[in-house]
Amino acid sequence: MSYFLLSAGLVCCAVLFLTKKNLHQHANVNEINEKHRLDNILKFARLAPFIAVIIITILITTYLKTKFYIRLSHAWLAAVLWAMSAIYYYTFSLSRKVKKSLIALPAIGLLASISLAAYITPINHYEQIFHRLNLTIPNLAGMVFLLVLYVITGSYLKKDHSSYSGRQIKL
Repeated sequence: MSYFLLSAGLVCCAVLFLTKKNLHQHANVNEINEKHRLDNILKFARLAPFIAVIIITILITTYLKTKFYIRLSHAWLAAVLWAMSAIYYYTFSLSRKVKKSLIALPAIGLLASISLAAYITPINHYEQIFHRLNLTIPNLAGMVFLLVLYVITGSYLKKDHSSYSGRQIKL
């Protein structure tokens, strides 16, 4: 079950790349109405896994004194999966504004990532899934997921400089 869950996460990452590619082929993402409001979701999704790990680390060291590594690993992977769901929501919202036929792939990815994140969020599910597996494997998978999320969010948040007038600002 643990390998299935991690494989499903990797498939969600691949679908996220396909969704981004389809969206960029059909429209200039920077010209979509409401993009600025949706960009705030991506900015928060970039920071959310780190905020969750910091909060869990503080809780573990002050209050929850048992299962440090399991709790930290769980917080890391769950936060990354929830951040992936936020990015899927972002792409779903942008796809809805561009072309109705582009909605299917982000909708499937959104449902898959939310179901993965919701299933793994209770720590007892996480312990049941990864009880026989070295926790380094889900931590590495979380790092791969986070790397993919940073690449995707970076491409969405990148400003289009094709309309740059060539004027330079002197300091």
